Amino acid sequence: MRNYDLEFLKRFSMVLGMLALITLGLILLASHLHGRIPPEVSPSAAARTQERIAPVGAVYAGDTGAAAQAAAGGTTDGSVIFQ
Repeated sequence: MRNYDLEFLKRFSMVLGMLALITLGLILLASHLHGRIPPEVSPSAAARTQERIAPVGAVYAGDTGAAAQAAAGGTTDGSVIFQ
């Protein structure tokens, strides 16, 4: 082999070594950052959130609408239901 071929192989292997070190460093950094991610939300916190954002009212139709109307004295007049 000629002298410039050996010089090329030397530099090429150094570049490959540096790229391998950079790759290893990035893997270690990603592993460290992944460990710092907060844990999943607890089920009780998720239930409290669902309770807090639940709709205030509901729509009753069909048989359930008839039951709601009977509970309000059999009328659909808003002022009577409100009182």
